[in-house]
Amino acid sequence: MSDVFAIADRFVEEQVAMSPMTAIQLGQPADRLDDFSPAAAERYADLMQRTLAALDEAVVSDENDRIAAAVMRERISVWMSAHEAHDYEVDINVLASPAQGIRMVFDLLPLETDEQRATWLKLAADVPNSLESWKSSLSAGMANGRVAARRQAMEVAQQCALFGQYFVDTATPMGEASVGTRAKAAFDEISAWLRDTYASACAESDGVGLERYSREVRKFTGASIDVLELWHWGWAELDRITDRMEIAAEKLYPGVPLSEVLSRLDSDERYLVHGTDEIVKFLEDLTARATEDMKAHFKIPDEIVECQVKLAGEGSAAAPYYMPPSEDLSRPGSTWLPTLGKSEFATWHLVSTWYHEAVPGHHLQIATTVINRDKLSRFQRTLGWTSGYGEGWALYAERLMDELGYFEDPGLELGFLSAQALRACRIVVDIGMHLDLVVPDTQSRETVGTKIDYEFSVDFLTRRALQPTEFAQSETVRYLGWPGQAISYKLGEKFMLEARAEAKARKGSDFDLAAWHFSLLDLGPVGLDLMAEELAKI
Repeated sequence: MSDVFAIADRFVEEQVAMSPMTAIQLGQPADRLDDFSPAAAERYADLMQRTLAALDEAVVSDENDRIAAAVMRERISVWMSAHEAHDYEVDINVLASPAQGIRMVFDLLPLETDEQRATWLKLAADVPNSLESWKSSLSAGMANGRVAARRQAMEVAQQCALFGQYFVDTATPMGEASVGTRAKAAFDEISAWLRDTYASACAESDGVGLERYSREVRKFTGASIDVLELWHWGWAELDRITDRMEIAAEKLYPGVPLSEVLSRLDSDERYLVHGTDEIVKFLEDLTARATEDMKAHFKIPDEIVECQVKLAGEGSAAAPYYMPPSEDLSRPGSTWLPTLGKSEFATWHLVSTWYHEAVPGHHLQIATTVINRDKLSRFQRTLGWTSGYGEGWALYAERLMDELGYFEDPGLELGFLSAQALRACRIVVDIGMHLDLVVPDTQSRETVGTKIDYEFSVDFLTRRALQPTEFAQSETVRYLGWPGQAISYKLGEKFMLEARAEAKARKGSDFDLAAWHFSLLDLGPVGLDLMAEELAKI
């Protein structure tokens, strides 16, 4: 093993030792949950500093080493910047903060054997400790004048009030109701503290400002960009997509304005599936067909063909999501659908979403990375995820399916276009809300000078991206608590389309799209700046 790959291995092993929840995600055993305290954050910072120092001394023996070192250095550097800014003291949002991590990690635990159930019970017994360690970091932030927005505190408080019942329902059939009761009590207690104590110290303002926003953009994308320039591009891109949406809507419902199309689509029996069992089967069949079809465009190894479809637990955010396979592939990759209490599902938008989450999107991308052991270091295969690359590919995958003719049905086309519009809207509202901007005078479809805030975003996503109001509300809260992540989809796709156009122009008739896709996926997770540099060499 080379110096660089050995350093990568050590980093993963030490992080797994510090973060048992990461171990579970990788398919390794764990006997406790994570420590989210300030002391744990300092121990992790020490690991990162030691790793960067080791990389400075490492012998780089080949191209794989060079890229692996560059990826590690870029990722760890942005994580260190976040640590130095004490971002762990304001780590609270509705999708990816400790509260959700603690709850969701249990979805990865099998319960088929006595040993597996004993592991579940041991981890469930540690829920109070893990939640208390998170509370200690939030409390440290309060003492230091660093707090999240009040909206995030109140929303996560509501989630925590729902999370606890799962533990009671799961532990009781095992004859260990007390374990579930204590875990539920811990979630109830943190819910009350967030609502009654933490929220009162929080800022009413939702936005984080340019300094933190720029740091978060770099963390999520690995790109150095002018955010205001991207914001104006987002407006223009949205107008382009809206023009096409209006044409598709006219094909489907002649004479019906775009503003009324959502309600028509959601009640159109051509695009409805009734019952949770039936929607799971629909998505399983869709995933299987896409996987088989994409074998003509990608090399899909047999060991990553399986991608499961599951229903998300109560209290989850509204958006579907993907969970990677375990490191040894003993647990396959899986897509998750939040039901939000519904038993009737509109498929017109789910088709494009599942191409995004499964194949040729996240599952093909991430599972390919997991098995690429010869070329990618363990860090790249496990911890090096960069949202700009990951989400950019998944959005690019949706566009590829459009290019291949999979959205000829105008209803499915509107599903694809609404997904594209949603990601363009995210650029407008994410940057706009966090930087306190107003609608620019270049706009003809919006009222110039209108403040871009929570209320604007909910209305905007509903009108311009055909999203249900409940989903638009959930999405907006997500953007406000996770600054910079929402723009990573469209920004990553933009980088990939530009890189593809550059390769086509450079290679002319020798350009091979399948080979280009292979080169992109073969890079593994990488920051967008580094991705563009490497693709320009191929």
